[in-house]
Amino acid sequence: MTDIFDLGLEPHPPKPPLYRRLLQIPAIGVSLALVVALVAGGVLLAGKVFHPTEANDWVGDGSGTVLVEVHPGDSLTDIGRTLVADGVVKSVTAFVDAAQVNEQAQNIQPGVYKLRLHMSAQAALGLLLDPTSFVGARVTIPEGMRLSKTLQIIASHSRISVAELQAALAKPDALGLPAYAHGQAEGFLYPATYNVDESTTATSLLSEMVATFRQVAASIDLEAGAKQLGLTPYQVVIIASLIEAEVKRPQDYPLVAEVILNRLHRGMPLQLDSTVNYALGTSKFLLSQSDLKTESPYNTYLHTGLPPTPIDSPDKAALLAALHPAHGDYLYFVTTDPVTGETTFTASQKEFEKLRAQVQASYAASATAPTP
Repeated sequence: MTDIFDLGLEPHPPKPPLYRRLLQIPAIGVSLALVVALVAGGVLLAGKVFHPTEANDWVGDGSGTVLVEVHPGDSLTDIGRTLVADGVVKSVTAFVDAAQVNEQAQNIQPGVYKLRLHMSAQAALGLLLDPTSFVGARVTIPEGMRLSKTLQIIASHSRISVAELQAALAKPDALGLPAYAHGQAEGFLYPATYNVDESTTATSLLSEMVATFRQVAASIDLEAGAKQLGLTPYQVVIIASLIEAEVKRPQDYPLVAEVILNRLHRGMPLQLDSTVNYALGTSKFLLSQSDLKTESPYNTYLHTGLPPTPIDSPDKAALLAALHPAHGDYLYFVTTDPVTGETTFTASQKEFEKLRAQVQASYAASATAPTP
């Protein structure tokens, strides 16, 4: 047999075992990945040297003046988008990054702020947290709003806190309330839109709301109108607040006033769910039998006459309806559609009970219906 060494041929080295060859594959992959990373890094570095990209943030305190509005409920991202749109900061990311490392950023209040153009995100955040940058806000109080809810709306739309508002209410003499209000602000914080700026205090804002009520009351001659009805001005405000709470449609206001006055004249309890809801601090469409037994001077199922105070702040339309009720024999009404506010009035207790039973059955059926 011929020996391969005699032919001058070099023998091939033996192949490593299969498991060793397989282990070499990841090592090759890692090496290739490192090469790719180095090449990519070099390309990026070269790109920055020869084609520099702009940073996502401006430097410095900016220049000029721009008014920026922060809306109620805005997140830090929402605020960042507004700042970018108004030319204040360069990117949303820069602002959010600056805000997330500053715990005070959560205290940015709704309103209008005086800022500058092309500011760094950090500088912009600083001005949003600076009380002297706050220009003002607009606070809108809807009609029929309870005092407690009114305070919450003011606090959520301005820099005035609920605690400051409550402290101001504790000094009613400073608010300019009419004498017939007996020092009670419920019903006299007129629903409207008010401007609030850095100089506005809790007392000055509440005083303005009371002054607006007094202007409206004078324009409709509330005190003289109450006298013609044999009522006090305070009773008229209470009735107007009940009207606001009971129905949605202004065309129904005089009819509710008619029902209330007819029942008062007959010595009948008003039996209004709105007053029980006020006592409970709720806003239920239908009350339970347990609710109706709530012991409170505001429970007009248990007590005859008007509740002791207004239960919300009525607007001009409700005040006028209280002064000029419809004339008829209605004693009952039922809101048959809570969405549209459609309400049916009747002089018949039998018809009233039938309507109420239908509404209760319909409401119960909708509450137990499976969700599609």
